[in-house]
Amino acid sequence: MFSKMKSLVVGAAAALALTSVAHAAPIDYRITSGAASLQSVAGCVDTCNAIVGAVTLNTFSIRTVDVGDPDVISYINYDPIVDEGFIPGQPGAGDATGDDFTIRASIRLLIGATSYDYIANGLISDWIVDDFGNFVSGVLSWTQQPVTPAGSPLSVLFQSVLLTDSGTNGGDLRSTVTISVVPLPAGALLLLTGLLGLAGLSRRRKAIA
Repeated sequence: MFSKMKSLVVGAAAALALTSVAHAAPIDYRITSGAASLQSVAGCVDTCNAIVGAVTLNTFSIRTVDVGDPDVISYINYDPIVDEGFIPGQPGAGDATGDDFTIRASIRLLIGATSYDYIANGLISDWIVDDFGNFVSGVLSWTQQPVTPAGSPLSVLFQSVLLTDSGTNGGDLRSTVTISVVPLPAGALLLLTGLLGLAGLSRRRKAIA
């Protein structure tokens, strides 16, 4: 009986050790595609004075993320524009009333030979662009973060902060995504602790006998 228990404990400990090593090792991945677009629009004229698109940096190049050291990448551009049909600088070209619109963004990561898709839904509120197509105000929030696909060792978090773009991507604002290694589940650690406890108890009983 003790031999079977010992084998079970050793096997479980070995499996958990391998899992821990897999999670602890740096993970290489590639961004193979992505998209971002306007969705439902509330009270906007034409296109809400905005164009939204994914502008991944270093697409197709190999990137590496390690445990405790997330990879933060520039990902989405939010370009202020003037309403179609109006001349920039003339009344009506911008929109002084804050508009709200929802967006959807996706990113595909290639890890080894497997691709994983991550999809998020967000909201931009109080979006105002002046008559010259300059950004005045806007607040970005994500209403639904991506669900980590089954089997993926990486998780994705879309950031809400709007950053000033240098202009290299053709836009004025951008936001980022943070890519992290999925931590080892707490339940696995509890299982290992329990199994080791059972092993210790069995040894104690054997010593007493």
